[in-house]
Amino acid sequence: MNDIGVAVSAFTGDQAERLGMSTAKDIAMQTPGLNTANAVSGGAPVFAIRGVGLEDFNLNNSSGVGVYVDDVYASSPAFLNGQMFDVERIEVLKGPQGTLYGRNTTGGAITVVSRKPTEDFEASISTSYDSLSRVETTGVVSGAVADNVQGRIAVNVIDQNKGIQKDIHTGQDLQKDEKQSFRALLAWQPTDNSDILFNIHGSNDDSISESPLNTGIPETDRRHVSISRLPQRDEKGAGGSIIANIDFDAFTLTSVTAYDKYDRSVFDNVDGDVLELNDNTPDAQVNQTSQEFRLTSNSDGNLSWIAGLTASQEEYSGATAVLLRNTVDLFVGAPLGTASGAIDTASEQRTQSLGAYLHTETQLSDEFKLTAGVRYSDDKIDYEGSVTDNTDIDPHNILDAGLSGIGAFAFAPTGTVLDSVSESNRSDNVSGRLALDYTPTDNLLLYTSVASGYKGGRHYGFAVTQPGALGYVDDEELISYELGIKATLLDNTMQLNAATFHTDYKNRQSLVVLDDLSQTLMNVPESEMSGAEIDITWRPTERLDIFAGASYLDTEITKGPGTKERRGLTLFEPIAGSKLPQSPKWQYNAMATYTIPLGDRDLFTQLDYAWEDQSFSQLADPKALNESHGSLNGRIGLADQAGVWEVALWGRNLTDEDAKIYGFPDFLGRQVGYSQEPRSFGITAKYYFF
Repeated sequence: MNDIGVAVSAFTGDQAERLGMSTAKDIAMQTPGLNTANAVSGGAPVFAIRGVGLEDFNLNNSSGVGVYVDDVYASSPAFLNGQMFDVERIEVLKGPQGTLYGRNTTGGAITVVSRKPTEDFEASISTSYDSLSRVETTGVVSGAVADNVQGRIAVNVIDQNKGIQKDIHTGQDLQKDEKQSFRALLAWQPTDNSDILFNIHGSNDDSISESPLNTGIPETDRRHVSISRLPQRDEKGAGGSIIANIDFDAFTLTSVTAYDKYDRSVFDNVDGDVLELNDNTPDAQVNQTSQEFRLTSNSDGNLSWIAGLTASQEEYSGATAVLLRNTVDLFVGAPLGTASGAIDTASEQRTQSLGAYLHTETQLSDEFKLTAGVRYSDDKIDYEGSVTDNTDIDPHNILDAGLSGIGAFAFAPTGTVLDSVSESNRSDNVSGRLALDYTPTDNLLLYTSVASGYKGGRHYGFAVTQPGALGYVDDEELISYELGIKATLLDNTMQLNAATFHTDYKNRQSLVVLDDLSQTLMNVPESEMSGAEIDITWRPTERLDIFAGASYLDTEITKGPGTKERRGLTLFEPIAGSKLPQSPKWQYNAMATYTIPLGDRDLFTQLDYAWEDQSFSQLADPKALNESHGSLNGRIGLADQAGVWEVALWGRNLTDEDAKIYGFPDFLGRQVGYSQEPRSFGITAKYYFF
């Protein structure tokens, strides 16, 4: 990665394990410029790189950061769940990837690569237990199963017999993990010039989610919360892929065929209150089918190239009930429990996408290399959705007021359709990248690039309260300019990578707050982002390794939504001049590892720290504050030099910081937020079989 002109952060599988990278949020803590938040249910993550991302957690939408798991694009963030184990490497590519990773990669791309089957037999089992009563076990078996056939099976189980949080009213446990995942790989080499990799994977999540804290309930804290009912998750995913390669004299032909599905049934206690003010049940089913054909040149000449065709289809079906019965009671002055029902959303979405790309690298001379790429994208989206007000203000005729329902504080008869859409939209785009690398010495690379990105249009998939709020949101585009350096210093013991960039962003798809406090998606016509990043890897001695990184980001919305973008809707606050969501001004991280030989064993120590500046989860809303926060972690262990066993003691969030890392307002104007996980200590033991 140090000889190509692209800003990228990369982690090996061993590094990911020792850093405790089991979720998407863990990647962000060690990657300057990357910001990650999990859905309020604790499930599907959303990403932002350099301010480019998405605040919408609905599974019919996807971030401007493309996620690829074992060479397969994940059209929904849900498909990343259950994939972060037995990993070979994780890479974060920053800035628009308009060619090779061109689909929905206006911000960048994250690639997760699993460990592959081996010819020689190997197996391992790893078990961790921590002070939060969480047990995680990973088992792996790999080796040859026949001539020219190798297999690998990996299983990951997380179980927690005691929750981190308790409900102050009932004593029930919350924030309690119960997850199972597996992956089975089969590699086959039918001929000397071909290979096929079969992948089958699945996951199950029956966890009890975390509850946020509400500032209006003083008797709560990070571990003692108020809920209306238990926030239970029931999420299942399954899929498979076939990757085939055939080598020819001039090129290699690669075929990637994949199918994934994900079913979600959850209850979200998003208001952090015993009252049902905005609780919801965002149930959904998602599936995707994709096919890619790729040609990669095998030439040793000055020109190398990759060309490809892609096709995919995604289907989404969602049904969400937003439970507002106590909100209705409070707004009309009725006794609590008078109202009933919910605002119900039902939607179906089908997305069909085609793409064609060409990436070339031309060695102009010993010092200069030109990279040029282009991609054509075509997206068609069919959407049918409706939102119905099924609340009933007085089902038992307790009140004299002749009110029969409510729709976001505007009374309407029960059964009123608040918005309805049935339409098809199509968009296409040509994006690309042009870069020049200059390598004056073997230890120095300077590069400059200009790249464009594109993300297809979408509809909002959650409850709305006004006509037009489910309307189509146009595709977004951006163009980014970057200067970078990659230098090997201090007798090859230090690697320094740095980049600075400026991005012009058009039609960002953003979550906005309307005048009745409801939300929807809306295009933001013009935004700008500028910043810089630096990563340093240094090995001053054979025993000591030091890693450090930092990023600076300045964002601004330079032109707010006009008449066209508002679609007849009214914003709660003007957003021109605001900072982009999920865009902390500063981020930095550092890690040091030190190894001491003790005969035929190694004593290893690790200390790491990550810090992130404050940011906002929504546009132009001071109560949607994500507080600045840091986490200090440590690890000490003993490992057999022959690689047979390893045992480690570790601690996370050693200073027990409790910042609100994801905040938003409730319908009563109070601030609600999710906190850092409390300090924990644990032990991990790993044994290898050969």
